[in-house]
Amino acid sequence: MRLLLFIISTIFISQIANSQNKLDVIKLKWKQKKYDEVISLGTPFRETLQGKAIPALDYMILSSICVTSTPRSVPCTEIQGILKDYYIGLSNSDYKLMESGFEQICQQNSEPNFAISDKLPLRQYAHPQRISTTTSKFKTYFLISEGLKKNGVFQKINYNEVRNIVETLAVEKDSLQRLNDKLIDTYIKRRIAKNDASKIKKAVSTFGPNSKYWTSENFLVITSKNNKINPKVVCLNMENVLSFFRNTYDLSITEDYITIYLVQDYKNVRNNIQRLYSTKLSFNPLGFSNFYDNSMVGWLYDDAMVGTLKHELIHLLIRSRFNFIPEWFEEGLASLYEESRFDASDNLLGKENWRGILLKETPLNYKLSDLFANKDVNFDTKELKSLKDEYKKEIKQMSYRDQNLSWIYKDHYQELDEVLNIFLSNRVALYKDALSRYFLLYLQDKGKLKKMYQALIQRDRSVINIGHYQTLEFVILTVCEKTSMNDLQGDFSNWLNNL
Repeated sequence: MRLLLFIISTIFISQIANSQNKLDVIKLKWKQKKYDEVISLGTPFRETLQGKAIPALDYMILSSICVTSTPRSVPCTEIQGILKDYYIGLSNSDYKLMESGFEQICQQNSEPNFAISDKLPLRQYAHPQRISTTTSKFKTYFLISEGLKKNGVFQKINYNEVRNIVETLAVEKDSLQRLNDKLIDTYIKRRIAKNDASKIKKAVSTFGPNSKYWTSENFLVITSKNNKINPKVVCLNMENVLSFFRNTYDLSITEDYITIYLVQDYKNVRNNIQRLYSTKLSFNPLGFSNFYDNSMVGWLYDDAMVGTLKHELIHLLIRSRFNFIPEWFEEGLASLYEESRFDASDNLLGKENWRGILLKETPLNYKLSDLFANKDVNFDTKELKSLKDEYKKEIKQMSYRDQNLSWIYKDHYQELDEVLNIFLSNRVALYKDALSRYFLLYLQDKGKLKKMYQALIQRDRSVINIGHYQTLEFVILTVCEKTSMNDLQGDFSNWLNNL
């Protein structure tokens, strides 16, 4: 068995090394100004990297196309559009590097800046995980409300437990930066091969001395022995979800376990994330996933309600298909399934949830076209006061549903003004996530979600096929069968208002 595990591990590492060797060859050809060879070698190599984009590779291929074209202005014009339309998912620093590189080639008509290929990521790229910039205690009002509407799960928790959840927290910040290669290697080596008893034991020990675990075909769930959540039930539920995702979206599943660390106490989610991933956070999320070691951390209030884990599972799997997935689609798909149920035909369908309340009661002039372009919005003073008043009414009304919630409201009402200032002032990240989710719910209801997914994959594959690239707007309007963004916005708004 140990020999088999060693062979599997060796194959995985050798695949990474082989990809790196091919990239080194392409990079050498590029610096030797053998641009035709860069194109002929790089293009088919990129096709093998489904879900594992390498920004430096794309830059070398596209810049080679530019300098070998006559006139150069033809591909340059299209590439400038691709940069703004497709590569907006890059980190700000990587985007500026690529932008400056193409500016030198296209506007100054010079040779490529070979130093840029050394500065852009030469490793398989994964988007930094973005967390909504709101405070967890405000989010909890909606979370508790949703729980009460569904089977009254929060009625099972005593008042002190609920009150501890609604603690004072700092403003959530996106403090997650691109990881360095050394840390990525550490995470990759931490993956747990199935039936590797020694690694399972180490992972359980790392989580804590008083831990238990359960394994299924694809999952390893680790939690505290005192946690009321049954890891066996979680495994069974997640296997059903995984099977649906794999069959519906053709998502690749690694040979390793998907490791789930279930935290017993919501307050300790942040501490466990920081301890397991060396990531500094100033907030308490409900869940977190790591693409490189194939794991996630989460807190559940019921072992049958695994919405947080469904959300994180999409983040782990979706990158096996996309090189650069539009942020709104990844976040929308993940949040779509955080509140979902299987129907009689075993289709997992997203349902309405608290994010819809946010959309309807936050009358921002922020449209789908703004979402697709990844724009930000800020509030003016008058708008901020009006929105705060609306939310206070909603929260007060919500508190009548349950005695525990009524106690929380009375104890925390004085905090609402400050909390809402933070919540509504932080560039409406939560609003954008809600809009992402409900646009995908709209696509689901119209029977166009899978078609959109397939069209975005096709666009992702054709980005370096100059002359055949399809803009994001073209893809969206084609799938939705609309003639303009205004037409799409009108139909979406009517659909939303009728929910």
